[in-house]
Amino acid sequence: MKVLFLAAGDRLLPSSRTRVFQYLPHLQKKGIESKVIIHEPTLSLGNRCVFPFNAVFRAINGLLKAFARELGVFRFVSLAGRYDVLFMQKVLLDHDTVKKLKKTGKKIVFDFDDAIFRIHETDSGLKEKEEEIKKRFDNIVGNSDLIVLENDHNAEHVGKSNVLKITGPIDTERYAPRKNTVKEKVVIGWIGSRTTTIYLKEITELLRRVTRKYGKAEVLLIGADPEMADLAGFEIAEWKLDTEVGNLARFDIGVMPLKDDEWTRGKGGYKLLQYMAMGIPSVASPVGINRQLIRDGHNGYLAGNAGEWLEKIEYLINNPGERARMGANARKDAEQVYSFHKATEKLVHAINEIL
Repeated sequence: MKVLFLAAGDRLLPSSRTRVFQYLPHLQKKGIESKVIIHEPTLSLGNRCVFPFNAVFRAINGLLKAFARELGVFRFVSLAGRYDVLFMQKVLLDHDTVKKLKKTGKKIVFDFDDAIFRIHETDSGLKEKEEEIKKRFDNIVGNSDLIVLENDHNAEHVGKSNVLKITGPIDTERYAPRKNTVKEKVVIGWIGSRTTTIYLKEITELLRRVTRKYGKAEVLLIGADPEMADLAGFEIAEWKLDTEVGNLARFDIGVMPLKDDEWTRGKGGYKLLQYMAMGIPSVASPVGINRQLIRDGHNGYLAGNAGEWLEKIEYLINNPGERARMGANARKDAEQVYSFHKATEKLVHAINEIL
């Protein structure tokens, strides 16, 4: 079997790293040849200009963009024709390109981990393209031989029988529990990005109250907006691939707050999987995939309001034995259910079924 991956981004993009690149060694062990190409702007909804956009160069710019796009599509379709399977990860190609791909007779697998059929409130620049994005999504879903997605909420919006749910997956070799060490501080941690920092606002004041009440507790936020440090007095660590695991290893309790809306119900739960694989108990909002990943009282807690958040975090701060127990359960769940070893078996079996 030969698989061509069209990835939404490089290894630094979390969804591409976990749903494309980290599969490669596991596929190789099974004798499956694979190649990854990164989605090019010439195939996207983008409107990048080659020349400054003004009256003089407008016509030239339009012709060059059209030529570059057609050349990119031709090269891409030709390359796809040499493989048995085209695996498109979170990329919404236009109707004509999908039509050309179908003519090659190759099987198409479409993978996505977030509710990409919707526009998030922070993506205001894409609002005018929302209808086109939805059309592309529906077209790709309709022409795919297999849909791979993250959670049940997104599966409801696909409405097809050829659906494979793979949550995560998580690299349980890269993300592994730290060695037990004596620590003076209990670290409450979160990992994300500037754009997802908005969800931290749900519990920011609560976390400040906890750190004021317990001198032994502190908050570490990886990848958060640096302004959070000034506003709340928390420690902010810049997200870097080579320091990510080391910073996660400082956590004693992981948190994943979310507000409940159509977008968050379709989100992936990757940060929870990172905590779990690292043997860290979590406290999370009972929204979307969080309800599946967190088994309340077993590997962490679900907290639906401020009172529950405060109660659960304080309990874990004051009970190191329970932190250890839940962390061990979380690690076991990551290994037995959400690891790449398990996900690769499921993916390869599903692809073989459509060939």
